Parts: sequence; structure tokens; C-alpha cells
Amino acid sequence: MHLQQKSNQEEHWPKTCKHGKLQSPVALNKRFACHSDIPSLKFENFKKYKKCCIKNTGYTWNLTLPEHCHCDRPKISGAKLVGRYTLENLHVHWPAEHVIGEIRYDLEMHMVFYADRYRSFKESLIHPLGVAVLSIPFSETLSTRSKNFKTISEAVKLVFEKPGRSTIIRNEEIDFYQFLPYDHRMFYHYFGSFTTPPCTEYVHWIVMNNAGNIAQLDLKDLKNVYDNHGELVESNNRDIQPLNERIVTFKRV
Repeated sequence: MHLQQKSNQEEHWPKTCKHGKLQSPVALNKRFACHSDIPSLKFENFKKYKKCCIKNTGYTWNLTLPEHCHCDRPKISGAKLVGRYTLENLHVHWPAEHVIGEIRYDLEMHMVFYADRYRSFKESLIHPLGVAVLSIPFSETLSTRSKNFKTISEAVKLVFEKPGRSTIIRNEEIDFYQFLPYDHRMFYHYFGSFTTPPCTEYVHWIVMNNAGNIAQLDLKDLKNVYDNHGELVESNNRDIQPLNERIVTFKRV
């Protein structure tokens, strides 16, 4: 997807995407944020999972846990969240969507969660603040100790040409805790939206201040995804949106 094509496609996005006042992503900077001693972010069940599913969405790839998994799924709570939120899926954007301290990182992962007070992700979508997105930036390096992205990249190679196609990672585990940056105590919080249509607003955004690492070769393979027109998705990040006087909170250590 060439940059000009991406821009043209966004012109046809729904009205909320164009005229909403709580759109994402935004530029984040500690100098202009409200420093606060809000509760720490709590992570539950960020552990190893088998038989995760990788799907080419035609825009990126996403990862979900086994459909009939009776396991305890990853959850987050704390910060400004009311109650606990359960993982629905994770996906990535390249380059990163949020700009953090004037830096646009090489990759941004979005872990999408829905509030436990609703029966499903679909139900949570019709309620304000029913969804929370944990955003983690990644910086390209020569190598990393985590095998997560290497494992995912091997799965992406099986689906990269066919939007809608999915595959199961059968022989390797995905360690969710290893997705988190080494120091994940500091983060930004603001109220925003999905960064793709329908650009639903009133979403909790929690954006990590520190970046994780992704190996150069893994990043190259993970970006090798083709869209519905048979073209390589060269970039899939949305432009920075106006903050519109929203308050951004920075969780300090």
C-alpha cells in the first residue's frame, strides 16, 4: 500500500474518522502531559500460550488465542480503568502510530482488551470505555532475546499473500510478558478512538513510554503483508490527529 493510496483511502473513511473530536493516534510528550500518581497498570496472565492464531487482515496481521481455549486469558486493570479488561486480539502498525517524545518508532503493537463487565468484545463496542488498547512501541535492533517475533514471522510467511487466510502456531509458544518493555511502569493515558474505521471513540488508550526491541530480520518479515489488491502494505499507520484539548495523563514512577 503506497503512501498516496493510504491517504486516498482515508478520504473515504466514515464521518466519525473525519469529524470526531477524540481521534487517535496523537503526539505524546511528558512536557505537556499531566503528571499523576494514578494507580499502576496491573497485568494478569501475561504468560506463555500455545496454538495462537495468526491472520492476514489485508491491512496488517493479528494474533488471537485459540478460539476454544479454556485458559486464563491476559487481563489488565489499574491505571484509569474501571475493573478488569480481557484480551481480544493484538496487531501491529508500521511505522508506529503514536509519536512519543517526538520519536516515531519502527513498530507499534496494539493489544485490544474489552471490559469484563460485558459478555463479549462485540457487546463492549457499543458502550463508552468498553474497550482499552495497550500500545507498545518497538525499536529495531540487530537481535533480541525474545523468540516471540521470530515465531510470529514464520507464521506470517504462511498467510502474507492471502488476506483472510489464517494459520495456527502449533509448535511454539508466545510469551505475552516478553512483549512488554523492560521498564513498563511509566505510561500515558488518554481517551481516544480506534485508528481504523469505524474510528469508534471513547476508548481507553494506555501507551507505554519505553520501547521494546524487535530484531531487524523479524521486522522485515512481519511487514511483508499483502492487501486485498495484491499489493504490499508498505505502511499502515494513521496520521497524527488533533488533541482537541484532551487531557493526557503521564504515570510517573
